[in-house]
Amino acid sequence: DVHVQKSKKQILQEMIIKDISKILFRLQAPHHLSDGSVLSLVRSCNVSSRDVDFSIDIDWLEKKEDLFLEELRKDGFYIVREFGKEQYNFGREFSIRNEKYKHEQAYADIFGVKFFRKGTIACEPLWLDEIKACCARMEKRKIFQWNSHMISLPVPFDLYLSTMYG
Repeated sequence: DVHVQKSKKQILQEMIIKDISKILFRLQAPHHLSDGSVLSLVRSCNVSSRDVDFSIDIDWLEKKEDLFLEELRKDGFYIVREFGKEQYNFGREFSIRNEKYKHEQAYADIFGVKFFRKGTIACEPLWLDEIKACCARMEKRKIFQWNSHMISLPVPFDLYLSTMYG
C-alpha cells in the first residue's frame, strides 16, 4: 500500500476545486478546470501549480455574473483582483480566495472564455500591455470523479495541452 503525503497547499487547492466545482455544477455553468491545473493533473495526478484555474463560458458569465458572485460569497469566497469588466466580448478574469483559508497562499483564477467552432476552441485573455488571445483546442468537456468529487475537464488532454503548452 503506497501512501503519498500531500502538502498543505495541495490539500487547500483540492478544497478550492471541490468548493468552486460544486457551485459551478449547481448553477449549470459551462466550465472546466483549465490551464496549469489540467497540466498538473495530467503530469502528476495532483494539483501542484501555484493556483487553481477554471474556465467559464463568457456568454454564460455575462448573463449570470451577479448570481455566480453571490454564490461564491455565500461559500466564503471574495475577489482579490479582476480584469476585463468592460471587455465582455472577449475576456474576463477573477482571482478569488476564501475566508476559510485566507492566510494561506491558495487562490483560484476564473477565466471568462469565449468558445468557438461549437465549443472546440476556447480562447481566454492574456493580460499584457494589451489583451492577447490565448486559445486551446478541445473536443468537449467531460465530467470526472476525482478525490470523491466531480470535476469538469477539457478532453482529449493531449490536444488541449499541446495547444496550450506546445
